Amino acid sequence: IALLKKNAISEWGDALGAVIECSPDPFQNDIYDIRTPLTSFINNTTPANICLVGDAAHPITPHCACGSNLALRDAYILSCAAQKANSITEMLQHYSQSRVADCSDNILMSRHLGRLRNGMSEVSSPRPMDTNTFRESLRAFCKGGDGIAHATLPMGTEFAPTWAFVETHVPESQRGFWLQRHRTSLHLPIPES
Repeated sequence: IALLKKNAISEWGDALGAVIECSPDPFQNDIYDIRTPLTSFINNTTPANICLVGDAAHPITPHCACGSNLALRDAYILSCAAQKANSITEMLQHYSQSRVADCSDNILMSRHLGRLRNGMSEVSSPRPMDTNTFRESLRAFCKGGDGIAHATLPMGTEFAPTWAFVETHVPESQRGFWLQRHRTSLHLPIPES
């Protein structure tokens, strides 16, 4: 907290920095998203048809400010699919096929913008606006260098008690990717349009 307040003006600018400096108990939240964007939002292999919508289908960092909009588009596409489909399975398949690529693009772009904002990546060229060039650019970015790294639980000394608890009480097989002590570089499959 002391470091947050000390660097508030230089990192957040005059207005927000002043708010942080005079806040008696500021807090900081870590931001997580999904490790690899899903390639399908449905599961038709169980007796009941199941689909994921909203944050369950595409948890996203806040850097594009589009999480709510993605959920609204999910609902809209699902309702349109319901009007045209002859079965629940057909409705869910259409919904999933219609939403996966867009959601994947948004997750990766938001992650990229977060990395830029936090000084973890450099801007080498402006991002293209047309869909095909954008997807090719994301594919190239994911394949080259370190890929788009997904952060694990932070490693700072203030997290030492958390890590000690995890290592003592949570079996490694149950930790999931966010409780690994290393960063992973992802070479993600970007869905074709």
